[in-house]
Amino acid sequence: MKERTLSLVGLLSGDACCSAADLATRLGVSDRTVRSTIRSFNERASVYGARIETVYGRGYRLVVDDPDALSSHLRREQGSGAIPRTPRERRQYLLEYLLTTSDYVRKSDLEERLFVSTKVLTEDLHEVESVLSEYGLALERRPNHGVRVTGSEFDRRLCIASVIEQFSWNLPDEGSPSSEVIEHVLSLIRQTLDEADLSVPETVLYSLSVHVLVAARRIRAGAYVPVSDGERAQLDQATIAAARAIAEAVGGQLGVTFPDEEVDYLAIHLSGKRSFEEAPDAGNITITSDVDETVRAMIARVDDAYPFGLGSDLELHMNLCRHVGPLGVRLHYGMHLKNPLLPEIREKYFLAYSMAALACTVLEEKYDAKVSEDEVGYVALALALALERRRTGVARKRILLVYGSGATSAQLVKYKYEQEFADCTETIETVNAASLGSVDFSRFDYVLSTVPVRTKVPVPILRVSLFSDWGQIDEVRRVIESDGFDWISAYYHEELFVAHLDACTREEALARLCALVGEECGLQGELLDLVLKRERLAPTSFGNRVAMPHPIRTVSEQTFVCVGVLDKPIRWVDREVQVVFLVSVARSKRSDIQRFYQTTARYLMDERAISHLIERRSYEELVRGLEATRTD
Repeated sequence: MKERTLSLVGLLSGDACCSAADLATRLGVSDRTVRSTIRSFNERASVYGARIETVYGRGYRLVVDDPDALSSHLRREQGSGAIPRTPRERRQYLLEYLLTTSDYVRKSDLEERLFVSTKVLTEDLHEVESVLSEYGLALERRPNHGVRVTGSEFDRRLCIASVIEQFSWNLPDEGSPSSEVIEHVLSLIRQTLDEADLSVPETVLYSLSVHVLVAARRIRAGAYVPVSDGERAQLDQATIAAARAIAEAVGGQLGVTFPDEEVDYLAIHLSGKRSFEEAPDAGNITITSDVDETVRAMIARVDDAYPFGLGSDLELHMNLCRHVGPLGVRLHYGMHLKNPLLPEIREKYFLAYSMAALACTVLEEKYDAKVSEDEVGYVALALALALERRRTGVARKRILLVYGSGATSAQLVKYKYEQEFADCTETIETVNAASLGSVDFSRFDYVLSTVPVRTKVPVPILRVSLFSDWGQIDEVRRVIESDGFDWISAYYHEELFVAHLDACTREEALARLCALVGEECGLQGELLDLVLKRERLAPTSFGNRVAMPHPIRTVSEQTFVCVGVLDKPIRWVDREVQVVFLVSVARSKRSDIQRFYQTTARYLMDERAISHLIERRSYEELVRGLEATRTD
């Protein structure tokens, strides 16, 4: 296939249709040569897997009968300079090329590189721009100059790393970070972290290795990430030391020297990769007052809407504190952390996921950033553990109280916390900070300290002064299974089932259901306002054409569900919804409330059951479906 033929195929790709005169101008040949080239191409159509046909009144277009054959043939002809053929390949190439180029690039040059028409390039650049915007980047257009990517170097690297993780890197001048290269870097990082006694979840080590590799390549290109003194001050010395060790190990292998600001950049990424799932011996985990206050606000928001009293769960509080610190780093810098367990979490822990979505609105307000579904899933794991403990019984914790001086004052603090945590602690012992070196920490789960802890401690540490305004902790309620209780008929009433809900918007649907609840249950006034406030924090649609709205705080004496099947699907912020389950949970917790949530969640996630409900639109079908999925 000659170069002219390759150019012709490129100009006609992507459903483009061009006249012979236009093609002749673009190729720099005569109309006759264009027709001759088309004729020669069509004579080998069976080999190329494509043909060029005439469109009356418009010109010519490329018809691909065998995409694999055409792509294979073009790549074989082009060799190492293979041009991308599919829209996905072109957009990947454009992302890679523009992200690694600081100067303006003329559109005509891009068209020649990709062998595409102006129309196709414009469509591809529009898609590229959407991807860039997700990382705070923009595509700047300047007349007579072309286009270029603008934004911070930090955001640029995040986007580059995302491209590498999703695709292979194909730019010939850049080389390819093959899986072998990434695995080698990953091995170096794992070894370095082991030597530094620093733990990072195995599930995110690959992502960390990609970011380190991207940093090395950008340094080689002369592009650096500035880190402010304020940002540097928030990094702990152990993380910086580990980052420096990684920089030396990887830099030595790749022939790159990481300056101090790039070591700080790696430390930021390292901080953002940690989570509450770390091993208990992963070094000191000191919780700041800012993180502690944030977690208390998250749990309080959940407790306002759900009757589980999680504010008294010390284990949950500590787990979230350990997770929210790194999560805050990711939100601040716009870093993404994929959650490979997200589908399973949403299916198996629907209640915990719903609670986590509400809890994370506190973080969205604090950081003015959207918390992704992946991150909500991680928070849901901590809440799922808390709910499971309440189902099986709370494990009492062993606490060590560390004081600096004054045994008498330490005893007073101990007495205070023995009272406040009486229902969730097995023992509270005291020790002077100077004697920490002789303590057997295998006997304790947490350390509460009135002074900074300088000695390495293998369990989480919390400064007790941070609890000074907690007040009394709620009494722990035991979950008792109620045998023989027919909670389906108790919570789902036929008079609260709407077979044909006439509404065009989310607000209309909620208004009609709340009005029905007011008529049937005597719950007047504030219900709709509280439900809308909850929706403004985070939408309650979770896929599968269903939404499960509820008030932002408990308002009813009885738990009930008002179900409405919409005549037509409506847009619920980010998803299509046709079935609405308006839930109001009683102020006082029943022993079977968790079973109610588990069965309802399983039913909502059952695509076949929801389809049957939409088709048959009857209360009997609703009960039949719930009975089939109940978790008794």
